[in-house]
Amino acid sequence: NSVEGLAPGREAWEALPPMTHARSRCAAVAIGGCLYVVGGRGKSTGSALASVEKLAVGVATAWEALPSLDTPRWGCAAVPLAGSLCVLGGFRGQAGADGEEEDADEEVLTSCVRLPLGAGSWQAMPSMRAPRALFAAAVAPAPVLGCLPLPAHDRRGTGRRRPK
Repeated sequence: NSVEGLAPGREAWEALPPMTHARSRCAAVAIGGCLYVVGGRGKSTGSALASVEKLAVGVATAWEALPSLDTPRWGCAAVPLAGSLCVLGGFRGQAGADGEEEDADEEVLTSCVRLPLGAGSWQAMPSMRAPRALFAAAVAPAPVLGCLPLPAHDRRGTGRRRPK
């Protein structure tokens, strides 16, 4: 649950307040001076998380819990869009027996949701045309949401991982 930030102009990493939930493979995005961390895998269980946290960088001394996602997910992407925090795709599920994601039988999601800043609940957005996880997303001019290609393990768009 530890967090570090690179101080602009100082070229030095600083410790930030620890997150409430220890997580890995989460999505993070900065919006309006705040850092948002979404989903991920729980450190102790490997299960997908639905929790969302916000830190007002340089102002707050602790993370604030935000409304949880309807679908726990990890390996998702997050972007700011029109005054909202948007979360796209990811995996729904739990790691395999040895904790390695490659051994997991998890659903790859097409769903996208948004949380208007200051609102109390998530709203559905149009789903992506193909399931995506462990990918990058960005907001392009217009604004249009863009996604990189499907991961190599799922180029068929089946929503399931390929067996080894």
